[in-house]
Amino acid sequence: MAVSIRHVKRINSDQKLVPEIKLIDCASCRLEDWSCHSLKSPFWRLYRNNTSNAFVLFPDGSSKRLLKGKIYLIAPETDITGNSVGVLEHFYIHFTVGEPFQFCRDKVWEVEETLMRWKLVESIIEDISGDSITSLFSGMRVAQLCMSALLEVPEADLPLIKIGRRIGKVLKHIEDQGAKPITNSKLAAVAGMSTNAFIRLFSESVKTPPQQYLMEERLRKACMMLGYTEMTIDEIAEATGFCDRYYFTRMFKKYRTVSPAEYRKHSF
Repeated sequence: MAVSIRHVKRINSDQKLVPEIKLIDCASCRLEDWSCHSLKSPFWRLYRNNTSNAFVLFPDGSSKRLLKGKIYLIAPETDITGNSVGVLEHFYIHFTVGEPFQFCRDKVWEVEETLMRWKLVESIIEDISGDSITSLFSGMRVAQLCMSALLEVPEADLPLIKIGRRIGKVLKHIEDQGAKPITNSKLAAVAGMSTNAFIRLFSESVKTPPQQYLMEERLRKACMMLGYTEMTIDEIAEATGFCDRYYFTRMFKKYRTVSPAEYRKHSF
C-alpha cells in the first residue's frame, strides 16, 4: 500500500511562537465627551466603541471615524487626537508586545469585530466591572484579544529590522537596567565588541544610534510613570537618570513636543 508523505518545514523547538504581551491598562468607561489630546503614547492601544460617533484626527489634518463593529489597533508613537459627538462606551487596552512588533510605530489598523472578538470584549468587560483584572483567565482573554488583532497587521507593515544575538543582548540589558543612562563603551562590553564596531552594528540593526535609542527608552519609561504613578516630576526625573527636573523637562519637550506636566494632564 503506497503511503504519501507530505513534507513540511518544521518549527524549531527553541523558536519563540508567541510574542510577549504585557498589559498596562484595560478599562471600559462611559464618556460624555471623549477628548484625547495629541500625545504620542509609548505603548500599543486597542480601542472598541459601542457607537460610531468618535473619530481621531492626524497631524496632516486627515481624520478617521471609529466605527461600531470595528476594533482599532494603534501602534506606539502614533500622533492622534481623539474626539466624540455624544455619549459612548469606550473600551480600551494599553499594552506592549515583543518581536516582531516592538519596532512598529505611527500606524492605525482597522480590524473587524468578529463574533469571537466580540465575545472576548464582552467577557473582559464583565471581568473588570467594578474591579481590576486579577484572574489568570481574565489576563488570558486580554492577551488573546490583543494577539487576535495583531494577527491582522499585514507583514508589509512590520519594520524590516532583524536583531542579532549581540544586539538583542544589549536591548535586553537596557530593559533590565530600567531607565538608567549607560555609556556606549559599557553597552559595547555587553555585546562583546569594540565601541566603534558596536555603534555601527547597533545603528545598522535598530536604525537608531545607541544613545538616541537609550534616551527614547528613558523617556518612554518616564511617560509610563507620568501616566500610571503618583510620583512627582522631580522623582520621575531622578528615577529615569536625569540630573535634575530642568534637564529632564528640556529633553522631554525635545523628543515628545510637550512638557512632562502637559503629558500627565492630557495623556488619557
